[in-house]
Amino acid sequence: MGFLLKVIFIIFAIFWLSRLLFAFLFKRFIGTVQKKAEELQKQQYEFYRQQQEQYRQQYEEEPAVGEVKVQTKTKQQKTFEDNTGDYIDFEEVGD
Repeated sequence: MGFLLKVIFIIFAIFWLSRLLFAFLFKRFIGTVQKKAEELQKQQYEFYRQQQEQYRQQYEEEPAVGEVKVQTKTKQQKTFEDNTGDYIDFEEVGD
């Protein structure tokens, strides 16, 4: 009976210690993932900020006094390909 009790106690101790070890390792893993996500977010924010700064420098420059700056959008021409289909001429039919 004493031997069986020792085996049960050892098994219980192993499970209890493994649970504590797993909790510790899981917290460390989550911490490293969180740090990597924060670094990635900072990089993305820096890229976004740089893009905004480039846009401002390119398009929002203040014209000098007396200078006129006109920004226009290019018009896209409609293009039709030869393989888009056939043209059908319809006629009204009276009743």
